[in-house]
Amino acid sequence: LLKDKGKVIGMRGVIPGIYQVPIATDKYLELQGGSLSMWMIKKEYRKQKLGLLLHMEVQKQLNVISGAGSNPKTSLPIYLKNNFEVLKAMNRYVMPLGIEYLELLSEPVQSKDVLATMALLPVNQKPINPIIPNINELEDLWKKVTFSLGIFSLLRNKDFWEWRYINNVGFDYLFWGDSDKTGIIVGHLEEIVIEENKNLNGKTVFRIIEIIPKSKEVWQGETNEDFIDLLRGVLAWAREKGCLAVDFYCSTNRFDPILTRVGFRKQNFDLGPPLSSLAVLFQPLKYRENLINALFRIKVPGIGFISPDFSDTYMVKSENDMDRPRFNDYR
Repeated sequence: LLKDKGKVIGMRGVIPGIYQVPIATDKYLELQGGSLSMWMIKKEYRKQKLGLLLHMEVQKQLNVISGAGSNPKTSLPIYLKNNFEVLKAMNRYVMPLGIEYLELLSEPVQSKDVLATMALLPVNQKPINPIIPNINELEDLWKKVTFSLGIFSLLRNKDFWEWRYINNVGFDYLFWGDSDKTGIIVGHLEEIVIEENKNLNGKTVFRIIEIIPKSKEVWQGETNEDFIDLLRGVLAWAREKGCLAVDFYCSTNRFDPILTRVGFRKQNFDLGPPLSSLAVLFQPLKYRENLINALFRIKVPGIGFISPDFSDTYMVKSENDMDRPRFNDYR
């Protein structure tokens, strides 16, 4: 908080977390850090660099800082000047689940092209229902698969799973899979809000938030039939629920082969190509908006700054308060 004569005039939001930081092969440190959130200065106090003062105080206190969805015109230049690594846009993978996917695209596409992509998910694919997760097993899965791969990320221990997803008051997060066999997928249904189009208003899309395969081969850019079956079963469940589309954001590109095999397409920074030009926001529906970027700054005590490649990171849409309802009642 920033105060003037006891009166709060500004704030810098930071979401606390524990980060896993690789410093050598099979060697990690668990460091306290935070994810940057809301940043606000009272109007009459602006243009005095007080926001920068708050931010620099955060940098002094935290060895590890991450962020997502930073405004390229305001806060992002400050991060670039302060040793932050920045990914211009997370990898966003999209896929149609219903023909009305056409109405969610910002570029014109023929229906036959959407139907051809939809056909990659067999019509007789058996849906897989959500499970009740065991947070101890989720922690074990995460540590077993990521600690040997040199992945920088928020530490997904049992406390993480509890506060971020299971006890979340914004979305009803659902889990699929088996921690001991295939791995885990986490997602939620999101309602489309658009007053101008009564046909789309109230329809749903499926947001996959976490993909954590058990197979290390998948993490290394290979495919795995068991995990493909899980993905297809989850998508069939979403299709059965009437979802028109599915998407997934991630900072690493390690899952490209398996997602492409199932039928996902990657959206580029300019929100194309046409068949991948899925709207960026759904509450309210906005076709063209900045994609979610990602950033981090790691200073290891006794070592200094380290900068893993983004392919060796795991940051998803729920980072930095990017995955929350815009129109839900929080009662």
